[in-house]
Amino acid sequence: MRIGCCFVGRCITGGYIIHALTLSHHCSIINQVCEFQEVITMMDSITVGAKIKMTETVTNDYPIGSTATIIYIDEMDNVFIEWSDGKLSSFSDKQVIHGFEKI
Repeated sequence: MRIGCCFVGRCITGGYIIHALTLSHHCSIINQVCEFQEVITMMDSITVGAKIKMTETVTNDYPIGSTATIIYIDEMDNVFIEWSDGKLSSFSDKQVIHGFEKI
């Protein structure tokens, strides 16, 4: 299966968690029967103008599922977004990569 995010599986035979190593490789679990458990979505790049949706709680000001547009990235890799209600926020690039997905 192609990885566009991190896959987490629980092995039925062993009962342990298996994490995919990178975002760009295929996940292959050899000689194990694994049950799909959870998908943690992550953005693979940050682009000005991209529409994004919050997938993890990055701020308590908006619920998960809220949408925004990336409007600026500064030299310190802070990402400035405009929420769908017109308000502005800024987050670190890591917060955006792990807490949002492109829509």
